[in-house]
This record gives sequence, C-alpha cells and structure tokens, in this order.
Amino acid sequence: MLKQKVAHKTIAHKIVTLLGLITWGIIIADSLFLAGKAQSENQPNAIAEEASYQSIESVNNFEPPERGAPSRTADGGSRGCGQMTLLIPADQGATTISENPTLFWYLNPTPDAPTKYRPINKLAVVLINDQEEEVYTEMIDAPSQASIISFQLPKSQSPVLEAGKWYNIFIGAYNQENPNIYEPCSSLSAWIKRQVLTNEQQQQLNIVSSDEERLQFYIQHEIWYDALATLAELIGQNPHNSTRNNQWIQMLESIELGGLANQPLLKPTQIVSNIDQTSNP
Repeated sequence: MLKQKVAHKTIAHKIVTLLGLITWGIIIADSLFLAGKAQSENQPNAIAEEASYQSIESVNNFEPPERGAPSRTADGGSRGCGQMTLLIPADQGATTISENPTLFWYLNPTPDAPTKYRPINKLAVVLINDQEEEVYTEMIDAPSQASIISFQLPKSQSPVLEAGKWYNIFIGAYNQENPNIYEPCSSLSAWIKRQVLTNEQQQQLNIVSSDEERLQFYIQHEIWYDALATLAELIGQNPHNSTRNNQWIQMLESIELGGLANQPLLKPTQIVSNIDQTSNP
C-alpha cells in the first residue's frame, strides 16, 4: 500500500510540474488505478488465441476474446459515459503489437449540463506499468467540437510498451481555467498489452503486402488497437470510401459503440517524445 501511495504521489507531482496545477481528472484517475489494481490480483493473464473470423468482410463479427486483463470498477466498470468514451472492448482490455500504438476515444467537450460545468479544453494521457510506475505523461488540447480523438504514443529509442506486459491507460479531462470544478465523466481507464506474436503469426505478417492485408491480419488475430488504427488510417486516405466507412461502423458495433461511428474522426495527435526514461530503461 505504501508503494502504491508513493507511486501515485509521483504521478500527481509530475503532472503538477507539467501544468502548474493539480487537476481533478488525474486525482480521480489515481483512485481508478487503485480499484482496478485490487481486482487484477485475482484475475488470470491468459490470452485467447483462437481467431473469430477469417476475412476483412467479417469485421462486423469482431468479438474481442477474454484476455485476462485487469478490470476497473470505478464509474460502474464502464469505458466512459456519453461525454467521453474509450473505443475499446467492454472488458477494457485489448492488445497491440506496436511499441507506440494509437489510442482512440470520443469526447464531447461541451455536454448538456448545469451552468456550473465548464467546457473541457485539456486532456491528460497517463500510462502506468505493472510495477505501478508512471512511464508516460502528456497533456494535449481538447477539440472544440464533439469528435473521436486519435492519439499515438510517441516513438523513441526506448519502447513505450514492453512486450508481453499489461499497462494501465488513464485519460483525464478538465477545464484549464477551472481545474477544481468537477466535470461529469472526468476520467477514463483501460488496459493495453503489447502482444508477442508466435513465429507462425510473425511469418504471416512478414508477407503482408498491403494495408488491406494488414487490417485482415489484425482482425484475424484479434489485435484490437492495431486493427482500429489501420482502419482509421485507410479511412483518412479516402474518407468517402463507403466500404471502409461501413467497416468502421461494424467495428464499433462489435464493441457496442455503434452510436459513435458517425462522429468526426480527427487526424492522429502525435507527440515526439515525453517518456520517463528512468522508469523505462
């Protein structure tokens, strides 16, 4: 317990240094981590290996397997609410094979709420490893209109995500001018693991020759973060491609977030590097 308190005081201190103030979003995020960590100790870390479909056309059948990710219990155990929602499976655990994957979440910065609430204009992204150490923190501007944000973790000499390990992602939202005023649905939490491919899977990926085949590979092997990022990239290349747009709808419907499919998809926010090298040598 002392280790947990020290770790989360360190997180708060670094964010204070970055912002010059303490945001309630990160304070809530810390409490979510403690709740999720408590439950995770009793859950297995097995990953289902069997693919659920064989082609791009079957994207609408995407059923993320039970990957043994630790679960969160705050806010009723959900991925978010109507104002801010992570585009992840309902169990909040999914995988990537990328060292710096792209995260997606929906945000409505000006929800219908009492006048005491203020529009969201800042977002904090925090990544914590399985040793409860903060390995990444970044602040980004929130969009002015409701949209789906895509945020790519930075590329660096030291990978943000180490292979075979689970990480806790926190996203805190706040109003910079009124950081102590509570906002509805102010913090999100999810789990991400950098999956290690089998030799056979790696051989399959090595012979992929197009983005379409790469998308099919990720879908076949249920690598959620990379499948979503690849599909978003294809849509960005041709926003009016009805096939791709339908796949996007089907992808979100597969995780019961189809109602967000028609929200504007912003181009990825990329940060050069802001990694705590002491925590991730």
